[in-house]
Amino acid sequence: MCQSAWSQYIFSFMAERETTIDMIERSYSSWFSDLDPGAAISTEWRSDRAQSSLTRYLIDDSKAPRSVIIKRNLLHESPPDRPRLGLRSGFENKHLLEADALEAACRAIGPADQAPGLGTVRLFERLDDGLVIEAINASNLGQRMKQRHGFGVDRAVCLAGQWLRRFHGAALDTPEVRGDGPSIAAAFTDFQEFLESELGSMGLTSRLSDVADRLASEVERNPPKLGLGHGDFAPRNVLVSHDGTVTIIDPLGCQRCPIEEDLAYFALSLRRGALVPWLPVLSPRQADHLENALLLGYRAPGRADTADGESDQPGLGFTGLDRFRYEAFGVLVTLDAMAADHVRGSHHESLPRRVLRRGLPSTRDLLVDRLARTECAAQNIPRRLER
Repeated sequence: MCQSAWSQYIFSFMAERETTIDMIERSYSSWFSDLDPGAAISTEWRSDRAQSSLTRYLIDDSKAPRSVIIKRNLLHESPPDRPRLGLRSGFENKHLLEADALEAACRAIGPADQAPGLGTVRLFERLDDGLVIEAINASNLGQRMKQRHGFGVDRAVCLAGQWLRRFHGAALDTPEVRGDGPSIAAAFTDFQEFLESELGSMGLTSRLSDVADRLASEVERNPPKLGLGHGDFAPRNVLVSHDGTVTIIDPLGCQRCPIEEDLAYFALSLRRGALVPWLPVLSPRQADHLENALLLGYRAPGRADTADGESDQPGLGFTGLDRFRYEAFGVLVTLDAMAADHVRGSHHESLPRRVLRRGLPSTRDLLVDRLARTECAAQNIPRRLER
């Protein structure tokens, strides 16, 4: 960054900081009823991402200091378009979708005494270009996995599954409902055509077509269970506090989609240490173990079962068709990740050289593995997940 650009950045930040502190001074007593007026307010840190900035402010009350985070949208250059599973929320409404999802999560998770070990992020204010949210003192699950100490990672993953189960059952009007057979078949076709036009033949066309046809046919006969989609359910968005409380952040909640998608995306993230620098490199056995912990947590009852024995929230039994669906949606999620990797690689030329770890599996390797799992499930061949 040249000196003039840096000076402009600092000037803009200081002006924004002064306005924000004034806003916090006027409002914090309504956010935290136990804080006295007149507390000093200071900036703890700021982080600029590709599409948003996060600034943490300390409200330094002598009895109980508290912190809030100001999350603002940033104007950014949009990458080239590509097929995608989720909605492409624009600059003007992304924070509104997240605000609605945060409030829905608070309602779905409920008070701490009703959901031991599960936490939520409180939304304090909706701004014209962002949000004011509660700051959580915690490390993310990816960091915990790297450190391999403290609160058990497998238990945290299990709690993340319980959190997601409740979120999937949250009541929220969404702009899109997705999950019928034709839309699933079309998604497979769109991803295949895009990737083959950009990367050449992957040699998987017939296998992908078979999975797409089977999944679309099964979905038409027996529609999938839909839940409020998180949209980015990955270890970096799972916060684990010192007492073991698990809180999921950055939900979009912009659509109701098959519940397998969020689960499969998390499972894929566990195996992407070769491409994602903030994740550790897990062995297949370790990744299978954590995937199993996630599914175990998701299947754990979140609320009392109804009289007919069926849970009043969506769940997976993983017998017969359900297992096939989970693996098949895993293939679809991996295709989405491949398309995203390619667009990011061509849009930010330094990305592949910076993050690719030589000798470890690529996303295509993960796609082939998930295809094999799906084909086994389609033939009713049991495949035990290593613990």
